Amino acid sequence: MHRHVVVAMAFIGLVACIAIAVFILPRNTEHVVSVKRGGIYRIVIPPAPIVLDPIRSNWPLSLQLLHAINATLVRVDANGNIVPHIAASWTVDSERKLYRFRIRDDVHFHNGKNVTVDDVIGSLKRTLNPESLYRDNLRMVVGYDNYIGAAGQDLEGIRKLGPSEFEIALQYPFEPFLTMLTSISFSVLLGQRIFVGGL
Repeated sequence: MHRHVVVAMAFIGLVACIAIAVFILPRNTEHVVSVKRGGIYRIVIPPAPIVLDPIRSNWPLSLQLLHAINATLVRVDANGNIVPHIAASWTVDSERKLYRFRIRDDVHFHNGKNVTVDDVIGSLKRTLNPESLYRDNLRMVVGYDNYIGAAGQDLEGIRKLGPSEFEIALQYPFEPFLTMLTSISFSVLLGQRIFVGGL
């Protein structure tokens, strides 16, 4: 009998808590915001080193800032799909080893300069620099071993096809390749920043 009373009291208490939460506590809707493009992005930065070089940054806050100020060839949309970003379109061959990209002609850097294929290729190659935390991410690209093993070698697997097109050839099919290119480590940087070396 005593056990039934305890169970009944516990059930009544649970119902009372739910009723208070649903009907009595105020609903705070003032923190609901709508998303808009443009404007000023403000963020509180704790006292810690901020590295804004995409190939040398792995601290979460640095990555968050880099996502706000940089762009990649492709990105992931709200539904988890890979969609164009700087790339206007791309094709993949039947063997899943050759990716051809065409870049948009309406993308500009902060100084107004158009993003070019040379900027994109230079940024991809920069990921292979010795100081890069992400240099192994392109190990499947044709010529990777030669490029990182000898100074002055060109990266055979990344080739310019024209003013707005280039291709990336892989040694073997790598299904998450496009997903990998959404990583902020593959940010497209202004050519002079790439080769002068200062970020």
